[in-house]
Amino acid sequence: MHMINFIRIVLILMIIPVLLVNCYAQMNNAYEKIPDESNNGFLYKGVCTFEDIMTLPDFDFNTVPELDTEALSGLRKTLGDFEIIVFIGTWCEDSQLLIPQLYHVLNATNYPISRIQMFGVDRGKQSLHGASEAYNILFVPTIILMKDGKEQGRITEQVQQSVELDLVNIIR
Repeated sequence: MHMINFIRIVLILMIIPVLLVNCYAQMNNAYEKIPDESNNGFLYKGVCTFEDIMTLPDFDFNTVPELDTEALSGLRKTLGDFEIIVFIGTWCEDSQLLIPQLYHVLNATNYPISRIQMFGVDRGKQSLHGASEAYNILFVPTIILMKDGKEQGRITEQVQQSVELDLVNIIR
């Protein structure tokens, strides 16, 4: 009887680290690199960060766009009240253009980059763990502003004016 309890305890102690690692992986940069004929041979699917995306050659983070200073001033005061959820296709030219622009706007407004939730999707607009379905993602990139758990608006595929002006319009 004591030997059976001992074996159970050992098994439980062996399983706990595996479960913790899996939970951590799901919460932190849990993306898969999916083989893809174009886009340097793969695409990202799942939770990722700007740091992850900056390593991809098709995303130009070095070119800083000319930003609307008045819009940035307003965003510095209000954007911190919002959560930002982003869906991108690492294979998508619109994502490759818009995501670096978003990054520069967020930096210029002092928005904490660590608060961004970013999800890579495959060509079918599917992410891991049902995130794309939960937010009804049909096009990428999609930038969603949330406040108090409710969607306030989104930028889908392309901007109307610029990233910063479109964000200001959503907040208004």
